[in-house]
Formats: sequence, structure tokens, C-alpha cells
Amino acid sequence: MSIAGTWRNEYGSLMTLSVGDGAAPGALRGLYRSSTGSVGSYLVAGFAAAQAVSLDHGQPVALSICWHSLGGEQADPSWQWTSGLSGQLSVVDGEEVLTLSHLLMASGDFPGLMPAGHYIDKLSYLRCANPPSAPAIVRPAAASMNHPLAGEWCGGDGTVLKLLAGLLPDAGFAEVSGVLLRKGHEVAVTGFITSGSGIAVSRHALSLAVADPATATVTALSGTLDPARGTLHLFSLSSRSTASGDRYAQTSASHVEYFLLPKAWADAKVPAQVAD
Repeated sequence: MSIAGTWRNEYGSLMTLSVGDGAAPGALRGLYRSSTGSVGSYLVAGFAAAQAVSLDHGQPVALSICWHSLGGEQADPSWQWTSGLSGQLSVVDGEEVLTLSHLLMASGDFPGLMPAGHYIDKLSYLRCANPPSAPAIVRPAAASMNHPLAGEWCGGDGTVLKLLAGLLPDAGFAEVSGVLLRKGHEVAVTGFITSGSGIAVSRHALSLAVADPATATVTALSGTLDPARGTLHLFSLSSRSTASGDRYAQTSASHVEYFLLPKAWADAKVPAQVAD
């Protein structure tokens, strides 16, 4: 069994995932088609743990979504939001179930819908055997840019994030790549950050996904960048493999604040973005 394919959640939203063949093992790319709030198509990036799903244990998965639509829909405040999702793919009563804790980072108010803040949900996805045709969307290549996120960030938990951002032409958001250093080893990072333009916000919403083979865990990091203060506030959803009956213990949550180190990380090498 593979996580590749199309999945439908209880709201009717569809998520199509493919397993990448780039430098980072277990890298995922995908497209999300939402049926709640704003309607559109959105990029997905993330990781699946190396351990494949079985009848006894699940496969941890962490994903990042940028809610800036790739289609021709009318822009709204949610286009400056991101989401981090973390959980696992399990076999429950003979059926594949993708159960993910969802942390939505609403960096600005959406009048008539909800105010800015972090919103928590738990989503269950079932494999869609006959998915509708996906919209034809051409994803442009990201171009390197001088972004306030780019650099080396030191976390209060002792971890270090080394990040680069690549702007997608006319997309209004950037793809993020880099590494997370933890306890003497480094792992690949992928995700998205919004531009923060067009709305009255002082912070950028971002979401990152990480897979750590050393601990057999995956993590979604969702939060905000404050460029003026040089701080990252990230909420972490870290997931491990459990038996299907123990899914309630699959994901733990924490908060980490990162500070930009004075010396820019301009010459460091980071994993290349995984091709679709």
C-alpha cells in the first residue's frame, strides 16, 4: 500500500498525493481541492515516513498547504493562510484511513468567516477509487529570492532551521526548502510561506514539513514570521507510527520560538526542491 493517490475527507475536499523522486526520501507533492470556505486548488508538500503502512502499524505523514489558489478564482483573505497537517495512514477494519491533525494559520481576519488565529481540527481521509479529473494547472519553477525567511534560525528547544525561499511567479507565495538540525543530525524541510501582501498583516503565515528517519517521526510546523522582530513562532505537530487502535496517541503538540541569527546562511547547501 502507498499513500500515493487521491483522498477525500469528511468535508468533501480532495487531496491528490504523489511520492517524489528527489533528494529527500519520502518526499510528497500534491494538489488540494477544497470544498469549504474558499474554493480553489492549492499546492501540497510534505513527507511520509519510510515505514510503510501495514495491518499492524501506520505510516506517519506530515503535510504543508498554502491556501493561495492556483486557479483564476477571486482572491480573498484566506489566500494569505497556510496549514500544517500531521498524523498517519492506517488500516482500520480493512480500509485505508489517513487521519491528520490540522493546524490552520489564519494570519489575518476573514470578515464574516473568522478572525485571525490558529485553528485546530482533526481530518479523516478515505481513498477515492474514482476521483474526478484534476484541473490542468501548470506549476512554474520557483526562482531564488532575497526573502526575510532566508537564513539560519535558532530555536528555544535547541534545534536550528536553515531556510531558503523560492518565489513562484505571479503566485503571491514562496516555496521553502532547507534543513532542520536536531541533536547532531540534519533532516530536509519543505513547505510554503505567504507574501503578506494585499492585506493588513504584519506577519507572514508559513507551514513546514519535516521527516526524521532517526526517530521515525514526521512533523508539521505551522506559524508566523515577524520580519520586523526577526522571529518565527511555530507550533509543532509531531507524529509517530502506532497501531490503528492507538491512533489517539499518534500526534503530540508543542511550541517553539526561533530567532534569526546575525550571520546569513547564504553559502550553505540545502536539499533541492522535489520535482512533481
